[in-house]
Amino acid sequence: MIKNVFARYLVLLTVGGSLLGGAAVGLAGMASAATTNGATGPGYSYAPSVKAKPAPTQKPGWHNHHGAWHIHALNGS
Repeated sequence: MIKNVFARYLVLLTVGGSLLGGAAVGLAGMASAATTNGATGPGYSYAPSVKAKPAPTQKPGWHNHHGAWHIHALNGS
């Protein structure tokens, strides 16, 4: 009877330790999975390398994109 209880506790400690160790290894793997951007120099440039052409009906200027002028243009009047 005593040997059975001792073996049971030994198995529980072994299984619990392996679960805890597996979780620690998994978390350490996620922590080291950070990506680096490799940017160097005094400033970073995050601008896209390819820029699309504007729409043919696009009008320049602040008045065409803000305020009452913009609402007026959206309503088609």
